[in-house]
Amino acid sequence: NRRLALNWEGSRIPLLQAVPAGDTQATQSAAERAKKELITLIDTLEPGSALPSERVLSERLEIARMTLRHAVDELTLAGKVSRRRGSGTYVAESKLLCRITPDGLDIDPASPGPGFGHVHVVRDCVEADEQVANELSIAQGDLVLHIGRLLLVDHRPFGLVSRHIPIARLAETPGAPSALRWFTERTSRVDTRIQLSTATPAEARLLDLSQVQPMLAWHRVALDDKDVPLERTRVLARGDRVVLDMSDH
Repeated sequence: NRRLALNWEGSRIPLLQAVPAGDTQATQSAAERAKKELITLIDTLEPGSALPSERVLSERLEIARMTLRHAVDELTLAGKVSRRRGSGTYVAESKLLCRITPDGLDIDPASPGPGFGHVHVVRDCVEADEQVANELSIAQGDLVLHIGRLLLVDHRPFGLVSRHIPIARLAETPGAPSALRWFTERTSRVDTRIQLSTATPAEARLLDLSQVQPMLAWHRVALDDKDVPLERTRVLARGDRVVLDMSDH
């Protein structure tokens, strides 16, 4: 390589370095090199394995921490790694084949794998925010029953189900344990949509993830025969773990 320099008061000051054509190693950006090196490392590790700390990786790859952080962000969005709050960065775990159910999300029973479970994290009467009110065709501030469940695989969270039912509609039911059957029998139509999303700070804390983690968001609004909403369900699932089975069974 050749360097261009300027002589100033007896001192030689380098201006730039000429790079021979075709030298892809030299022209490759530091971020691209960091990403490539990380992928090579990830391919040698088992799913769920912890990556070395940022300091160790920075020294090993001889890359600035800011550049390394940017590369990890890109791999997180690509679903190659996941960040756990206060714990570090891990190789993405094995995929889970899941089915959408009226009550949220379930692991496909035909797919062998880890144990599935859930835990209730909230069950409370709250005021509907703007989004919930719009989807349920009620006034903002109207009371709704909010039921939140954290979905677990081998005791680790991978999804969050949030269900909102207008108190006015709940008052029409015969009460537990027949309420669920009442909603099912009166559901005439269901509006659903699936989209890519990110978790809110509160959802990220529950899922033990960073907010940049890719998520699948599934929205479902059940309506009666008069097209009046009965309930609204939102499922947030880790995009690096969940594969949706959309086939008919």
